[in-house]
Amino acid sequence: MYEQTKSDIEQAKLRIREEQSSYERTMRQAQADIEQAKLRLKEQERSYQSLIHSGKLSVLKIE
Repeated sequence: MYEQTKSDIEQAKLRIREEQSSYERTMRQAQADIEQAKLRLKEQERSYQSLIHSGKLSVLKIE
C-alpha cells in the first residue's frame, strides 16, 4: 500500500511538472503572438499615415 501511494504521489508530481511546462509554453507563445500583433498594428498605422499624407498632397496639387 505504501509503495502504491508513493508511486501515485510521484505520478502526480510528474503531471504537475508537465502541466507547468505546458502552461509556460502557452504563455510564451501568447506573448510572442501579442508582440507580432503590436508590430502589425504599427505597420498598419504607418501605412495609414502615409496614405493620409499622400491624400493631402493630392488635394494640395489639385487646388
